[in-house]
Amino acid sequence: MVDSEIYQKVFHLVASLKTNNPFLIARGLDVAVLYERLPKTLRGFVMQPFDNNFVTVINTSINKSEYNIVLAHEIGHIVLGHVPRMGLEADSVYNQETDIETEANLFAKYLFEMKEGVI
Repeated sequence: MVDSEIYQKVFHLVASLKTNNPFLIARGLDVAVLYERLPKTLRGFVMQPFDNNFVTVINTSINKSEYNIVLAHEIGHIVLGHVPRMGLEADSVYNQETDIETEANLFAKYLFEMKEGVI
């Protein structure tokens, strides 16, 4: 996916929900946010269990100031269609090794640059 497509997805999401706060976006998208102690190399992950709703898990061993970044990244996976049905996409938010990680990081970057209530 090209940068401009990711930007447009962020723009429309922020415009429709009138916020760029990842926690309010998660609520608006009906995404459950859970907190668990995970291995230090795993900052968070997103999955889509059988009930069709997405669940994100944030590692409680990271600094709380990073929770917004991790959640924005995981919402990026959801919005960009990276999460396989009944699957798991575990990652480190700073892992740049794959295209989907790069795209989710770019989504988070654009989300934080976007002003609330852009429209």
